[in-house]
Amino acid sequence: MDTELEKAIIGHLAVGFERELFNAAIKNLDDTNVLNLNNFAYAIRELVRNFLERLAPNGQVEGAPWYTEVRNANNQVTISRVQRMEYAIHGWLSNEFLKNVLKLDITDTITDLKKSIDKMSKYTHISPETFNLPEPQKKREALEMLNNLMRFLMDIEECKSRVHKTIIEDFKTNIDEMFTIATFDDIDILSTHSSIKSFGIQNIILKELGSIINIEVLGFVRTRLQIGSDGDVRRDDGYVTHLDFPFKASCEANIQNTMGRIIYGEPYIRIDTNSFYE
Repeated sequence: MDTELEKAIIGHLAVGFERELFNAAIKNLDDTNVLNLNNFAYAIRELVRNFLERLAPNGQVEGAPWYTEVRNANNQVTISRVQRMEYAIHGWLSNEFLKNVLKLDITDTITDLKKSIDKMSKYTHISPETFNLPEPQKKREALEMLNNLMRFLMDIEECKSRVHKTIIEDFKTNIDEMFTIATFDDIDILSTHSSIKSFGIQNIILKELGSIINIEVLGFVRTRLQIGSDGDVRRDDGYVTHLDFPFKASCEANIQNTMGRIIYGEPYIRIDTNSFYE
């Protein structure tokens, strides 16, 4: 098998049971037993089931704004495998937000993984068609299952990455607007006429706390400080200087809400002007 693929998959699994089950499934392929592919498929199917139940617990899926009831063959309300896959990738965020804002289409990934799980189930129900297949075919089938699983895991990471990128870009825009239209008392008191001419960002930190992502931005503002009126400046009775001051901006982004999109809290900006008085 592809050892790099195996390493990539295991890196996405929880330490302990999930990784141990995956390693045990892979060992089945090295077994000379004619049921090696059947055992592998069964183990990987159960791994995916446990993985999805961890990432998409019942209560969370049922609370998502895009969730709709699905009934099984016994007319009982259930959570479908596809719904768990969707939740594992984008949580409460709506499919519309996923496509229109994050520009992420997960249709093929969901379809292929579902087909792969169905195939795993087929090998679990042993029949002449699934028993003791030629070794090259076994390897092809196993590799396809793992590739589809890997694509699914990568879509989870890609969605998370795009959510973070969207939050960062949105917050940059909010900061730009605030520096353009807001007034800051700490800057205003420094001179007769004070203004912020530009700003720069040095670091952006995102901290995930469940459904809330804390955003913290560290940077600097370049200010224009004018002592006296314009006439005073022309007569050399006043002067103009440009000084840089560090700032810290923060905000919260809620990614688990009934709107199915990212909702931002009130942004906060503090400019540190202590160096002016030193």
